Amino acid sequence: YQRRVRGIAEILADRITDISRDFPRIVDLGAGKGHVYKHVNTYTTTHVVECDTAADCLALQRQQIQGLTTEQIVLREDDVLPFESSSQELIISNLWLHWVNDLPKLFKEVERVLVPDGVFIGSMFSTETVYQLRV
Repeated sequence: YQRRVRGIAEILADRITDISRDFPRIVDLGAGKGHVYKHVNTYTTTHVVECDTAADCLALQRQQIQGLTTEQIVLREDDVLPFESSSQELIISNLWLHWVNDLPKLFKEVERVLVPDGVFIGSMFSTETVYQLRV
C-alpha cells in the first residue's frame, strides 16, 4: 500500500508542474507521512501546509527540503477545513479521500477555500483498484 501511495504522490506532484503558474502555498489534505511533500519542488511552491486527522502521521520527522517550508495542521473533522474562504490557490489530496465520512461536504469545503481560479488535484481508489479487500 505505501509503495502505491509514494508512487501516486510523485505523479500528483508532477501534475502541479504541468500548470503554468506558481503556487506560493500548497495545502496537502491527508498528508499522512509526507509523501507529496517529498516530491514537491521549489520551482512550484515555497510552502506546504500538511493537513491530516492522524496527528501521529504528521508527527513523523520530515526530511527538510532547502527552500521549502512546511506547517502541519491536525484536522478535528475530515470534512471541515480550517481556512478562510477564497484563501488557497492549490489543494492536493493523495489517496486520502476514501477515508472521508462526508465526501460531498468536503468538496464543498474545498470549493469554499479555493480562490476563484484555484486548483484541486486529488486521487482516490476506485472500486476496481483494491477488489481483493472487498467483503
